[in-house]
Order: sequence, then structure tokens, then C-alpha cells
Amino acid sequence: MSDEIETAQLLLNCDADPQKHDHDGRFVLSFASMHGNFGMVKILVQHMSHLDAVNHNGRTSLMGAASAGSSEIVQYLVENGADPNIPDRWGETALHEAASRGHTSIVEYLIALPAAELEIREEFGRTASNWARQRGKEDIADLIDAEIARRRAQASIQASA
Repeated sequence: MSDEIETAQLLLNCDADPQKHDHDGRFVLSFASMHGNFGMVKILVQHMSHLDAVNHNGRTSLMGAASAGSSEIVQYLVENGADPNIPDRWGETALHEAASRGHTSIVEYLIALPAAELEIREEFGRTASNWARQRGKEDIADLIDAEIARRRAQASIQASA
């Protein structure tokens, strides 16, 4: 275990508040998620009651991990209760972040979640697929669009049954 993780564990064992934030509303979990520090994320998640805490821009730790391309952290946060559908103040979600930055494995993971909303629109009306296309990530946009089409076909079949 690294010194910083040991220090964090000691502080948390002494009732340090992992939900404290800096002047911009950023939490320790957000920093650990954005910087890919999986060991720190695991320790913090064990001591936090609310994984979907947001900073002043409405961004969650999950969004930070998705933006940074930290697949392992994205999966861990979702498995421990983080909501992938929370939009930030501009209406973007973790899927928007991963899609616009070309993080294919994260997009694949998020769109496979039954509860994931794939057509959330940000403040200018763009979906995650739109963002991916705009940024030249055609393969990712195609993945999202294919999952949307699959879900619509499945809903149509269920509606007619």
C-alpha cells in the first residue's frame, strides 16, 4: 500500500470526513477518480455515504473518471451505486464525457447498463452520440446509435406482444 493510501486510511479511521470539499466543491473522491488512483477510490468509497456528490459545476466523481478514461474506476463506482445518468450544469453525463474523449471501453460499459439513458441531451441539445461524431469519434457514435436502435426494437417487440 502506498504512503498516501495508508495516510488516507489512517485519517478515515480517525473519522476524517471524506465528503469535505475544496472551495470549488471538489471532493477527494473526485480527485482520485480523475487521476486514476484506484486504490484511493476503493478506500474512499468504503467510507462515503453518497457517491453522487457534485461539485459547483454539478460534476460527479463518475464523470471525472469517465473523462479521464479510468475504466476500472468507472466500473467500480457504478457497481457501488454511482448513477451514470446524473447531468452536470451543462446537461452532460458520464457517457457524454467518455464518448467525446474516445474512451471506447467506458462507452461500451455504460451503454450496456440497462438503466443507462443513452439519449440525454446537454444544454445545446446534443446527445453523447452527437458529441462523439462532432469530435470525430465515429466508431463510438455508431456503438451508441446501435444500442439505441437495439433498445427501440426490443421495446417495439415487447409493446406488440
